[in-house]
Amino acid sequence: MTSDSGGSYWLLNQDEPASQARALTWEALARLGLEADLVDDGVAIVGELAANAIMHGFPPVELQLRPGRGEVKLLVVDRGLGEPVARPAGWESVSGRGLLVVSACSGGNWGTATVAYRSVANLAGKAVWAVLPRRPGELEDLGPAAAARLLQRWLARRGLRDVVSRSSGQVSVVSVAAGCTVWCLPGKLAWRAGDADQVFAYRELPDLVDHVCGWSSAIGCPAENPARRHPGRAPVRGFRFGGPPHLGTHMNQPAPGPPAAARRRWGALTAS
Repeated sequence: MTSDSGGSYWLLNQDEPASQARALTWEALARLGLEADLVDDGVAIVGELAANAIMHGFPPVELQLRPGRGEVKLLVVDRGLGEPVARPAGWESVSGRGLLVVSACSGGNWGTATVAYRSVANLAGKAVWAVLPRRPGELEDLGPAAAARLLQRWLARRGLRDVVSRSSGQVSVVSVAAGCTVWCLPGKLAWRAGDADQVFAYRELPDLVDHVCGWSSAIGCPAENPARRHPGRAPVRGFRFGGPPHLGTHMNQPAPGPPAAARRRWGALTAS
């Protein structure tokens, strides 16, 4: 990734540009602190735009991400001359819905423009762009439940297995099958694995993701390739926590508050 005051940009690999664009976009938008659903919308947008650029345009294909105060603009640039046109697709058609996806995920806020490549000097191309609202705006602005949803999806996209989350009041929990738990508290992220505890600020969420992935690999649980997951895999039925506090032992049971011993041990984490 290359970043400057104008945003971030990547020259995409011509072999799998859509897959690469989706992975890069997810990481970049998550680091900006967008809600998990908006991150997924951005991933869907750039995946469709990158696929269209390869199918209908000409290389090189470049992905640009331009964050503003209230929005994030996503652009896919190529050397094609034609303008994208949304056409109706039949019920049995396996293609032709890409721009409908782009329009739906951006609220209709998309279009085309002639822009300069950021990674190639003195070269202009056609950009198809779409805009996402920047909500909440920064990682520090996330609440515990939103932080837990973002962390859950982030770890899953990194390939960690059976990542699940649960919320109760102002406390949310993300559990990884390898045996670690992350508590999302107001303004703090508490990571726990075995007897090891560590606290992160919300702005350090990307560091926490790297930390959990590195820990998982170090104990012999390497991440799987998300693209190769079996589609028929059985869902996770419950949490396995390494220790207190807990919000419940099963996803389908009501989550009680932490026991007294847990509150005493973890009281410092919730103190202002």
